[in-house]
Amino acid sequence: MKLLKVTVALVVVLMMSTAAFADGVNLLNSPGGWNVWANIANTTITTQLVPSTLTGGGTSMLSVTTNNASSGVYQFFPEISAGNGINASVWVYIVSGTVGLGIGANGGVDWVATSSTPGWQQLSFSGVGPMYNEAVIYALSSGGATFYLDNASVTDPSGVPEPASLMLLGTGLAAVGFRRFRK
Repeated sequence: MKLLKVTVALVVVLMMSTAAFADGVNLLNSPGGWNVWANIANTTITTQLVPSTLTGGGTSMLSVTTNNASSGVYQFFPEISAGNGINASVWVYIVSGTVGLGIGANGGVDWVATSSTPGWQQLSFSGVGPMYNEAVIYALSSGGATFYLDNASVTDPSGVPEPASLMLLGTGLAAVGFRRFRK
């Protein structure tokens, strides 16, 4: 099974960044390997790694504040082929606004889970569809949102091995068979 864990706990040093955006322009990277993006002009997004408050969470969580909808953080991950399915999950602490989890490919995203309930909650999705390589956590409310992320993960539940793994397995089996044949 392919497993890719997208986590904000990788960076130990606390970092902070703020940017004002033109329409649909990615101007900087956010801490923890996340990128920031805004689809509305004059949007401001602030991100900062802070100590996690999620029970069982990582050491750090990513704080995100936006002043417009259609803005937040995203991350690309290795391609999960069409038909394989996907399991995506992120723990979100919502302070204000509506926050959504989107899954998609190359900028085309389907909103698969949303919430405006304050406090910690898990936004998740399991399903089969087209090729996936992107996870997005955005403010969906017109006034933006303030939220925290922790323990984000994306997995390919199909367990379909990669071609290189199959070749390695095949080579090993052939060697065992050849050795038995020579005896």
